[in-house]
Amino acid sequence: MGFDFEGVYTSVLHHAEIEYELADGQKVNINFIEIGNGVKIIKRFDADNKHTAEQQIQGWQSILTNFKHYVESKLS
Repeated sequence: MGFDFEGVYTSVLHHAEIEYELADGQKVNINFIEIGNGVKIIKRFDADNKHTAEQQIQGWQSILTNFKHYVESKLS
């Protein structure tokens, strides 16, 4: 299963937070918090009514995992 997204960034705080609104009105907030030698990412999103909660959690987790791999590849 894949998800296609389109939206507008509503707030970007360098190294701290990204907020955006998807085309269907869903809002997403992502916070980046420094912890030790890493960064904790906290993601909040409005759930849609087209997919189960589990599908949405798995979809967002996949995005975060891909982001982690991308960032780690830039560090090496």
